[in-house]
Amino acid sequence: MKVDIVKLIIALAISALLAYACYEICKFEHVQWLITCGAFITIGIPASLALGISAKEERGSVMLKALAWIVLLIEIVANFIFVFFDFSVPVYVITNGLVLLIFILIYNAMYRTHM
Repeated sequence: MKVDIVKLIIALAISALLAYACYEICKFEHVQWLITCGAFITIGIPASLALGISAKEERGSVMLKALAWIVLLIEIVANFIFVFFDFSVPVYVITNGLVLLIFILIYNAMYRTHM
């Protein structure tokens, strides 16, 4: 795996901006910080893997990046859905945590298979 520092920083900056957007849009004060931190983490990890990291083998790298982009879009949509509705904290944590953990599990399995 090769890490491109500039793209990695850009991916983290994009996730920070999206997290700030979630903070500003969310009108439910009791969950604003949760959704901000959660959005940064759940958007930042797939964005970092999609933009900032590339694999040695081209074919495997394309598959890993495609998976990361799909999960990134899912996480963005999920976080912005939670922004507009009042929700309980366990529902948010479990939903986004499951998506993120399943993504990491599949990403790891694909990386080991193709690299």
